[in-house]
Amino acid sequence: PSITWTDAWHEGRRKVAIDPTTGLPHICFREYLGSDNYSLYYTRKRGDGSWTSPLEIATSLRRAYSVRLEVDSKGVVHVVHGFATEDVFGEANYIRIVNGAEDNFIPALGPYRVDDRVEIAVGSDDVVNLVINRPDDLDSGGPVTYYRSTNGGKSLSKIGDIHYGGANGRNGNADIYADQTGNVHFVYGSARDQARNGTQSVRYARFRD
Repeated sequence: PSITWTDAWHEGRRKVAIDPTTGLPHICFREYLGSDNYSLYYTRKRGDGSWTSPLEIATSLRRAYSVRLEVDSKGVVHVVHGFATEDVFGEANYIRIVNGAEDNFIPALGPYRVDDRVEIAVGSDDVVNLVINRPDDLDSGGPVTYYRSTNGGKSLSKIGDIHYGGANGRNGNADIYADQTGNVHFVYGSARDQARNGTQSVRYARFRD
């Protein structure tokens, strides 16, 4: 389909990543289709200044609000996005794009709540790291789920729910950063933290290997 940049601008929650092999941008954006349904697209800038035709990577998904991408040291693009399967709850999909074409697809990541975020970070070792949130008001705390790929996105391992056990209620809006030494850093919010007498907090966690 033909998507104008005006469409891309108005439909929000875009994401951009710079390709370390070229210094040029890669972009994901969404198109609103009505009835809370969205399609998601990927494009990249060529060396001559033009943009590739948008590649549709998700078709008419309900509440597909959040999409993120990163580009690794080989120029491979890693995308994660969420969508609803029921009301505010749903799941996330991972997509790998090589030379402008979809190369791998891993569905049903989660648990996920669609009014929260998905985030992705690729370290200097090209390990792909994902974090997905489901901030439910539970005594056990809403899960903050960490996925990891050490084979360039061919498969994902579910490390599990990484939130602090005393962080109860809603845990969400997690962000992630992979540094140059192999550490992966997380930060997320908690609605009821036992370490703060049940009040709100921001939690930090660091993972390695």
